[in-house]
Amino acid sequence: MKKTTVFFIIFYFIFFEMFSQQGILWNSGKLYTVSTSWFDIIYPEECKESAKILYQNADRIYKEVADSYGLEPSVRMPLVLTAKVELFNAYYTNGYYNHIVLYDTAAIDSLEVFSEELLSTFRHEVTHAFTFNMKKNLNYLLGETFGDPIGLYGTMITPGWAEGAAVNSESSFGEGRLNSEYAKHIVKQAKIEGNFPSYHDCQGASEAYPAADFYSFNAAFDHWLIENFGMEKYSQMWSCMVNAGALTLSIAFKNIYGIKLKEAWAAFKEDYQVPQLAANPVEAGLVKDLFLPSAKSYSKLNNYGASYTSLNYTDKGLFYIDTVADALYFIPLEEIEKGKAKKLLTFKNIADARASKDGRFIVLTYYSLNYANIKIKTAIYDTSKKSLFRLDETGIKNGAVVKIDDDYYLAAQKFHSQNKALCIKKLILKNNHLYKTEELAKQELGLNESIISICGIEKNGRSLAHEQELAQEQEDKLQQVLVFIKKEGLNYSIQFCNLQGKVTSAYKIQEKGMVLRDLSYDSGKDQLLFSCTRPGSMPQLGSLELRNLGPGSLERGLLKVWQENISGGIFTPVAGKESLFYTGRFSDQNRLLKKDLQQIEYTNLIFEENAEISSEEPDREDRKIIENPEGIEEAEEIGKTFEEASEKYSPWKYVFRGCFIPFSSITMPYRTKLVSIEAPYFFGTTFITKNPWDASESSFVTGYSFDRKSFATKFSYSNGTYTSLFKYAFDISAEFSKKGFVQNKDTLTLASGFNVGKYSSLAFINTALFNYNKVESDIYSSLQSQITFSTVHYTNAKKYAKSGINLTGICYYNYWGGTGSNKALYKNGGEAGFLLTAYCPFPLPSRFYASLFLLPTADTALTDAVFPEYDMFSCGLESILYYKDVQKAIPFMPFLLLNDFRLTFDFYTGIAYTSDLYSQNWKITKMDQYLEKIKKGELNFSYIPYLKFTMGFTPNFGQLANSSYKELFCVKVGIKGLAEKKPELIGELGISMGF
Repeated sequence: MKKTTVFFIIFYFIFFEMFSQQGILWNSGKLYTVSTSWFDIIYPEECKESAKILYQNADRIYKEVADSYGLEPSVRMPLVLTAKVELFNAYYTNGYYNHIVLYDTAAIDSLEVFSEELLSTFRHEVTHAFTFNMKKNLNYLLGETFGDPIGLYGTMITPGWAEGAAVNSESSFGEGRLNSEYAKHIVKQAKIEGNFPSYHDCQGASEAYPAADFYSFNAAFDHWLIENFGMEKYSQMWSCMVNAGALTLSIAFKNIYGIKLKEAWAAFKEDYQVPQLAANPVEAGLVKDLFLPSAKSYSKLNNYGASYTSLNYTDKGLFYIDTVADALYFIPLEEIEKGKAKKLLTFKNIADARASKDGRFIVLTYYSLNYANIKIKTAIYDTSKKSLFRLDETGIKNGAVVKIDDDYYLAAQKFHSQNKALCIKKLILKNNHLYKTEELAKQELGLNESIISICGIEKNGRSLAHEQELAQEQEDKLQQVLVFIKKEGLNYSIQFCNLQGKVTSAYKIQEKGMVLRDLSYDSGKDQLLFSCTRPGSMPQLGSLELRNLGPGSLERGLLKVWQENISGGIFTPVAGKESLFYTGRFSDQNRLLKKDLQQIEYTNLIFEENAEISSEEPDREDRKIIENPEGIEEAEEIGKTFEEASEKYSPWKYVFRGCFIPFSSITMPYRTKLVSIEAPYFFGTTFITKNPWDASESSFVTGYSFDRKSFATKFSYSNGTYTSLFKYAFDISAEFSKKGFVQNKDTLTLASGFNVGKYSSLAFINTALFNYNKVESDIYSSLQSQITFSTVHYTNAKKYAKSGINLTGICYYNYWGGTGSNKALYKNGGEAGFLLTAYCPFPLPSRFYASLFLLPTADTALTDAVFPEYDMFSCGLESILYYKDVQKAIPFMPFLLLNDFRLTFDFYTGIAYTSDLYSQNWKITKMDQYLEKIKKGELNFSYIPYLKFTMGFTPNFGQLANSSYKELFCVKVGIKGLAEKKPELIGELGISMGF
């Protein structure tokens, strides 16, 4: 057995490289690495061009960040690039050693605030790496001894402080979120509405909209500190926090800045400049509520926490989505004045929707988890056939449909890595059903160029191209039928193109700092509408008039802006016959509003037409090299060009980099004549490591038991996809004593889960256990399958507004083979069970559940686990009598943030197995026996009605200021009734820990 254990360890190391290319690098092919003075850049072939940019600039940016704090870089680390995850993001982590990961893909709209997205995002993450490693003395010694994550920073540095520093760094050259009016909008709104949080309210523990406000508020506060007290004190504050130089953060702040943190925050709030606006524009009579135009304040639908976006106006009516509820809604044309909306469909992870002018086709952009990594996918919903068509390819977003004659065309931005293109497809219909798409054109964009928003130009269901008197039908279809906002660095333009993707005309926005979003076409007035910001403004309404639009000609275009600032700003503007419809973004939610078009007074702005647009395809290599002589010189100091320095990636460099913990986590079987238990080994050591992109985790553990006088070792490994599509893990344990080998225990787990249809899912888990000692051996395997059919969906954006049923079936098959006395403990055969859950949001948010055979009754989305000891049959009803969302720090205890509290009425009943039936196989087949025993009163039956008060709170200090660490404090009072016994009063008091 010793040889077997050694073999498995050797097997792991031999195939380490094969395993390593998983997680976010699944199916990436060969990996390469190129080293600078401070980074080992790890990349697949598809990210080569981005790796080259970082090779030329990474060291320079790291030094600039360090210089701003008056210090020098101190930590070398791996930097990983991947194009497989299509949700733009990046992160720095020191677990289990310092490293940075960049998702090399197209930026999301909220991060379109950089001229060079890749490098500015890297600057953000390397700022995290630098600030968290400002270690000194004991803190430095702890990190060097036990690993990078071990230090004193965890008690003081909140997510708010961390992101405040990083956003300030990304914004230090005149761009970034601190210089974006769209990014600053949430802070402005909070002050305009009188909802400005306290310092302790926005450090990362909040779980409600806008959950990421700690980025914005802390960045603005940190900028205020630097502007008023200088960078030197800010650097001192960071050093104090990293090294726990004071008992609390508030004490540290007072010692360094000379004023209390609370006073500084109040001064920051006072100094933060916002326009003097009416907080509620409906109440002020400036606009009307879309859902209830006669209301003097917000309607119910505009006041329950929705996140409305993607507003569309069509010949059929208004379409919009609520991203909280994952739902697409529709207001028929004849119902717009009444604001009566109905749900069209629910779609998981929907991000954007754009409808054709006739309202037939709606392009949906969504995130799919049915891949090894998160992918951006596109689906087209046919409102006339009520059918959904999903495009096979990924990496398509910002799509729009335009109709020409009786044909429909899809235009969208296609991306992979930093390579982006305008992609145009024809929708192919068969028997009037959409069944495939056919690509017509693909025009590549340059580096740091992107399409922000796109729409078709149609008038009364016909393309404007048909207004031109052209001789040939083919030429007719080559005219300007598409228009989009293009971002080049931080410069914006409105560009027109034909179905071949050729740009025929373009307007460049000349006003410095003007940013455009959310383009739509108003056929009634022959104009384009868009949301825009200018330095210091709220998001405003912009318009570009199109008069007598002809091929390659925009001489009579007119660019205008409604310069009036309005609370909530103007997002996704669309025009009806007489009204402007738009989304307002407020401090607590989004709202759909409207305004009479006749009341809008525009101001003309300067524009420039660029009629000479080159149709030549630019060279890919030239577009991918940033002119940065300083960065290139630093790279050349290493002595090699990028191509010369690149080499095949080897995982061995990171196998022994990790975290050392001076205790053991091993358990081994311990048998007596009566029982078999898992005995722990508390004394020992643990070493844990990951690969540089956190796909795999390995640990080597040693332990000693003074009771058993034996020594044990364990090796564990886990890996798999970034999503739940495929996961696997195994561990190998062995026990030794003075007499030599005692036993070994090995386990292997394989798991796979994926979504099916709108809400349903499938999951498979296989677990194998092998245990051997000198006397006997056990081989045990358990195969588990789970099928969930669900219609559960949100009826609105409220936390508990669920409706529908959820039916889950789980079946197991167990196999045991062995030579010892454990045959009685393991039975060959299977088990099955079911869980039915039904939700109803009215008149009170309620959940009914029924569980049959060993299935849990808990649904943490509604309430907590209840009485799991009833493992044969259980059912219950839970109704929420009162609920309040708080998301505020507790007065006089700011180290805790109160998330919410609720009062529920619950009724529960259950039946447990008797001992003689507990080990039977295929328990569901023993129903007749159970029913007979129920009649005889031999099964344990009980019922419990009770009231329960639950309060959710989150630690609000240091790295624990994260809603993932939410705890639940619970008080229960009820009556417990047992079969043939008098009911008794019961009470419980408890707290659940989420660590």
